[in-house]
Amino acid sequence: MSLKLECPLSMEKKISTKEDKGEIQILKFDNAPLSEVIETLNEYYSCHVTLPANYATLRITVVFKEVSLEEAIEIINRTLDIQLTI
Repeated sequence: MSLKLECPLSMEKKISTKEDKGEIQILKFDNAPLSEVIETLNEYYSCHVTLPANYATLRITVVFKEVSLEEAIEIINRTLDIQLTI
């Protein structure tokens, strides 16, 4: 399985699930469907990542602190023991 990724150069976009704590930017998910996580990452990074349908209902609890999209995907892979690629 692989993710399809299209990103413009600018990744400076604020969304409602992001918290600003001084200089630290955080994305939090609590038992969230993976489809929701990917949708939020798409908004946050101004990207279009396509998630395979059979992964959409997987659930994850995770906090991302100032990570790149690649790092976020790696964290998701390790947490859910899946093989998403960009």
